[in-house]
Amino acid sequence: ASEFRQYMRPFLSLDPFSEKSKNHQYSVYSLYFDSPGFRLYQDTIEGARNRFKLRLRYYDDSGDGPVFAEVKKRNDQIVRKTRDRLDVAALAEVGDGQVHAVSNEFMERMMAVGARPTMRIRYRREAWECRGNSPVRITFDRDLEHSLPTSPGLRDECPSWLPTPLEGVVLEIKFTQLRPIWLQQMITHFQLDKQSIAKYVMSV
Repeated sequence: ASEFRQYMRPFLSLDPFSEKSKNHQYSVYSLYFDSPGFRLYQDTIEGARNRFKLRLRYYDDSGDGPVFAEVKKRNDQIVRKTRDRLDVAALAEVGDGQVHAVSNEFMERMMAVGARPTMRIRYRREAWECRGNSPVRITFDRDLEHSLPTSPGLRDECPSWLPTPLEGVVLEIKFTQLRPIWLQQMITHFQLDKQSIAKYVMSV
């Protein structure tokens, strides 16, 4: 990870959150939703070509900061994410499994599979990015932990965080259009192989 960081410095800069965080790493929290039979987990395990995950994403253990409802969709080799910021009223209804106050893709998919809060996950993220005609975002994720939710909301009085076994650092490379030449050269230089590292699945 250290060698990769040095190699990419001429092309990328720290994102605003990493720039102002201690050691350039900030905490990422997710509350994942799944059906009673763990259908979304099973879809990943079985390698379904078209699958999705449901999660609330936040960056503050107290849950007092901004909260986003996210749908992460995989269609064959393409991964896309939709993200909606929730207000306090909508957040409460998501946690209670109600849907009438929020009408978006998250709630529709949640209803379709009968999803409920299943697993809390947190880790530390170091994020780099470049903007322009070919935007690229590269992240390093470390210290993955998980906890079973004891309440439907984001607040958990006594979360029992446990380490999720993970060797090394998770490197994610994200781009929305064509892969820039310098990025391809970097991937070749480090002989990187694409692989699936599903934090939710590993934690379950």
